Amino acid sequence: MGIMINWSALIVAFCVGLVGLWTAYSFLNKRGLYLFSILAVGVCSAMITKASVFSLPIEYNVVLMPLVYFSLLTCYHKHGKEEAKRLFFITVISMAVMFVFKFFEAAYIDSAAKTQTFLDWQYLSLYISNIIAFLAASGLTMFITSKINVSSLNNRLKLAVYMAIVSAIDVLIYTLLISIGVVSLINIILVLIIKLVITAAVCLLLGYFEKYLNRKVDIKKQESSTKVETKTEEKQEEPKQEPTKEEILTENKEPSQQTQIATEEKTDKK
Repeated sequence: MGIMINWSALIVAFCVGLVGLWTAYSFLNKRGLYLFSILAVGVCSAMITKASVFSLPIEYNVVLMPLVYFSLLTCYHKHGKEEAKRLFFITVISMAVMFVFKFFEAAYIDSAAKTQTFLDWQYLSLYISNIIAFLAASGLTMFITSKINVSSLNNRLKLAVYMAIVSAIDVLIYTLLISIGVVSLINIILVLIIKLVITAAVCLLLGYFEKYLNRKVDIKKQESSTKVETKTEEKQEEPKQEPTKEEILTENKEPSQQTQIATEEKTDKK
């Protein structure tokens, strides 16, 4: 399972993830959300090493998975429901690919030593539990966002509360699946409390970070829209083309023809 390291590693992982999300979304926009979610899920799946908080093991997904849910919610608000569904399915596929990779990594035959390494359910249950928890929390996300007014979530505090609820469901399901029958009930409760407190703090920071994250993207959109408007105005205000020589001659001919007709009418009267 690896050696537990200090709790400060969770802070470092969260800061790195936050900077990664801001960089990816600022420069790649929609594609940045896809890239970040795939990398974050890969890191959550690859890092078995846990951090020690008050002598209790805490997984890295406590600080990284809220960022994945935040990218899903940002994609829903900025690019629509269909794009958020695509991001959701790509994230699930990434989790499944990591699970298959770890599955075959845990079950291999060492031909040199002529020994067989059997599957360790406690090892693989981490990945299965991560997938189940993500599916449940994301499904709840889609259900809630389809039933309530999404525009009401623009407030930073409401967004933080919403993120905390979704992430807390993920933490609850994940912890129960990997701990029941392995860890005592008291330790499960203590780990759950610590995880929920960390998750609430992370989601509160994400709620206040939402406006800063989208500011640069909104500025780019405004600049592009102003460029389009200026181009359309320039097209509308194009100078009129000067009349050609043929048009001038026809215009000169028309009054002369009218004068000829008038003189003929006068002669006829006389």
